[in-house]
Amino acid sequence: MGRDWHSAPGLNLCLSCILYPETNAQNQFAISMAVALAVRDTVADFINQERVKIKWPNDIYVGDKKIAGILIQTSIHGNVIIYCVAGIGLNVNETDFPAELPNPTSLKLETTETLDRDLPDGSQELSIPEGRLSLAGRQEGIVNSWDINAVQERLTENLSKRLNLLGSPGTRLHDDYHSALYRRDIQSHFRIFQNKSIQSGTIEKVDELGRLIIRWKNGEIRSYQHHEIEYV
Repeated sequence: MGRDWHSAPGLNLCLSCILYPETNAQNQFAISMAVALAVRDTVADFINQERVKIKWPNDIYVGDKKIAGILIQTSIHGNVIIYCVAGIGLNVNETDFPAELPNPTSLKLETTETLDRDLPDGSQELSIPEGRLSLAGRQEGIVNSWDINAVQERLTENLSKRLNLLGSPGTRLHDDYHSALYRRDIQSHFRIFQNKSIQSGTIEKVDELGRLIIRWKNGEIRSYQHHEIEYV
């Protein structure tokens, strides 16, 4: 799709997951929410979850820095989703990013300070919700690296949990997605591509079709598809 994801060899998690969701074409955005929440859950297993947000439609942020990106391609026949391919890039051990990237971060960058403060000398494990993940090493109080395979295993578990909610009644995915939505209810500046203007507004929600609903400063409420608007 003409997009790049930078990764030094062996430092990050870059993968494509083939998914067979039991849902119809009208629920495409539910799949996007499930995948975004699974990646967000995985990052939140390492980092204070209040700091981990989903930037619409499915980038994962820690504070104001991007730690993961997602692209989903879907094969549809009639009204039936045959399969989806979810491409996921999650920065794990990268610490030196190209200068042209505006705001990257990684698990290692976000957790080193916490580990230095909280882990006893020589410890090789960090307690996290629902289990423990081993560290690849520790030297002079600095984590050398996270175990990529352990991170992938946790991501796979979280994907299974979130995708299983697609067939469940209720709005669990929708509610959880909105709870984690980056800058929701916070006045922000947006660039509207159609008229090339920059306006101030507040994110109200994301609807079932994946459109961003914004209340502008003048009180007007409008919906936008991806590529029609961006944060400034």
